[in-house]
Amino acid sequence: MSKRRTWMIRSCLCLGLAACSHDDLGPGGTDLDPTGQAGGAGTTPTGDAGTATPAVATVLPVCSSDGWCWDATGPQGNTLRALAANSPTDVWAVGAVGTTLHFDGTSWAVHWAPTRQPLRAIWLNGAEAWAVGDDSMVLHFAGQNWETVAVDGLAAGVSLHGVWGDASGRLWIVGDGGTLLERRAGSWSRVDAGTTVALNAVWSKDGEAWAVGDGGTVLRQESDAWVRVDAGTTRNLLSVHGRGSEIWLGGQAGELRRWNTEGARWERPDAEGTAPSGDLGALQVAGQGLVYAASSNGNVYVWDGAATCPVPGDAGAPEESCEKWGPARYSGREQPLLGLWASGDQSMVVGEYGLIVSWQGRERRILGEGSLDNYLDVSGSPSGDRWIAGDRLLQATAGGSWKEVLRDSPRALYAVQAGAAGQVLVAGTGGMARSYADAAWSNMDVRADALLRGLWSDGSGGWLVGSRGSAWGLLNSRLWTPTETPTDRDLLAVWSFPAGPAWAVGKAGVILRHDGIGWAAIPSGPEGGLTVDLRGVWGSAKDDVWAVGTGGTAVHWNGSVWTKASGDAAFALNDVWGQSENDAWAVGSGGTILHFDGESWQPEQSGSEHTLNAIWGNQERVWAVGEHGTILEKKLD
Repeated sequence: MSKRRTWMIRSCLCLGLAACSHDDLGPGGTDLDPTGQAGGAGTTPTGDAGTATPAVATVLPVCSSDGWCWDATGPQGNTLRALAANSPTDVWAVGAVGTTLHFDGTSWAVHWAPTRQPLRAIWLNGAEAWAVGDDSMVLHFAGQNWETVAVDGLAAGVSLHGVWGDASGRLWIVGDGGTLLERRAGSWSRVDAGTTVALNAVWSKDGEAWAVGDGGTVLRQESDAWVRVDAGTTRNLLSVHGRGSEIWLGGQAGELRRWNTEGARWERPDAEGTAPSGDLGALQVAGQGLVYAASSNGNVYVWDGAATCPVPGDAGAPEESCEKWGPARYSGREQPLLGLWASGDQSMVVGEYGLIVSWQGRERRILGEGSLDNYLDVSGSPSGDRWIAGDRLLQATAGGSWKEVLRDSPRALYAVQAGAAGQVLVAGTGGMARSYADAAWSNMDVRADALLRGLWSDGSGGWLVGSRGSAWGLLNSRLWTPTETPTDRDLLAVWSFPAGPAWAVGKAGVILRHDGIGWAAIPSGPEGGLTVDLRGVWGSAKDDVWAVGTGGTAVHWNGSVWTKASGDAAFALNDVWGQSENDAWAVGSGGTILHFDGESWQPEQSGSEHTLNAIWGNQERVWAVGEHGTILEKKLD
């Protein structure tokens, strides 16, 4: 069975849906397309004349092979680095952790590549596709699945940045260290590029090929020979594209050059309007005299070579040709745009954290939000409500979607706990603690300048822990009372059985237990115990408690001693949660998700590149949350 999931959107025109937005100025007062919008730090940019509303999923979202599904505004949240299309109804995007997405004009579908390496470029030839990425990854798609391709002459560990081909079946790949590969008649060969600098992009047409790279490197192939061409710049060049005799290249700091066919030289285009700025990582010569350049500043710049202007001093004369830069089109995010496709007045860009934006003329649609939010904790109640704390506080009722809950304090949130009686507790910086019930907030501040990092409550009792060994117990469901601990190390997490004992863990391997009388330090292992930071703790019974932390650490309490149950690893584990001694979960950096089945911890494919900070679930589902707006959901068997 194909491990393929589809994220549906109601189509609007031919490049997707979302409410259109309108604004006049972008960051720094730059003139923008009237449908562009200057967004701030929030997740949805807003403007005086309208609101850019992200598209809403109507069926299943993008899911990993292990069933972890993105619960986000847009198909998914991994960074997308390249875009290619045969038409507005046949679009491909590739990016982090082997993500490849296909849009058919109505829905996005994921086709997971057999790699977790970032994919950096894609080229299409009808139904056939080629993609390249890090660690010498070359992939081929022939209509069903992506398959890895072994390339003669390609060393291991090379980051590949560009791929392009022609109708004859020839294919070129470029990458780090002057890597230049050619495929002809089904056979690969390595070409001596005469350079060791990184080659960042390649393009070809009608037997002619161009490659560009660092230090102003430009290579041209004609009659099977590659020669260096002076670009007139030493800046790193990142993109090259053409159509007919129109060939353009782009690079760092707004570097942009146009090929003068008659003079056989690269020239900087000189015209009216605001010239591009930022690093130009993607270019598209789109026809109808239009050239698009996608920038690291979140703008798409449009060159109009077919523009006309009135003749000065002669109002009755026919307008004359005047090439110019049109108003920049703002994506809604001041973050790099990494991939671009355009044809005529239609265009689409992709970028960091799943950003997907399209334009039909000057009308903008946000298809993938590209969230900058960081989520630190997740919790739920027996009624089915779920809560997420971090840069924003989100709530979802049973069967409902996530909505932001406005707070009465600007303090950052670190922790949230949802109780059985409808009360929700939150805690964060500066000793901030609050209770939320019946749509109203109550102040429960601890009156101490402490970072409150760990929170546990069953609705009646509870515990708070934070910086410098601080801890508080919940009295009468409404008052946090300070308690002494035997440590001055930061405490990062706390968990308790309803009738005790309670456990707290923190920096440098500290583990504390509260037995109903007071907190006591418990050795985290033999010979002085652990020195890693412990970030999460949970248990199913008094003789079955888990703590997790940096270095992939997982330690287990059997009622008498703590023992290490994992080897050293490059990732950090940030939280642990479970339902029984045979069913526990841990999450961490780089999208790490581990499941404990009673015998060992086994990795699961999360489908995310982002750090996961917290995990929680119930009998039916499990949720994991983390950086860049990541919310993952898995339906349990």
